[in-house]
Amino acid sequence: MDIARDYDRVGQRAEGSLPPDATGAEVLAALLVIRMLRGKLDHDELRLISLARTKKVTWARIAPWQELSGR
Repeated sequence: MDIARDYDRVGQRAEGSLPPDATGAEVLAALLVIRMLRGKLDHDELRLISLARTKKVTWARIAPWQELSGR
């Protein structure tokens, strides 16, 4: 099973690059992948910010990477 390939194919079907003949299960699986990745990315982001701070990286240097420079 190639999750990334299947996810990309469902995305291509959703955008119209491929015929929209994905099954309901395929669409739900793709939505689950998004939810799982979002949670993992949020978790990883916090860990990386924490590591940056322990390495004395200033918030001023972190902010642009977090798209916070305009806030």
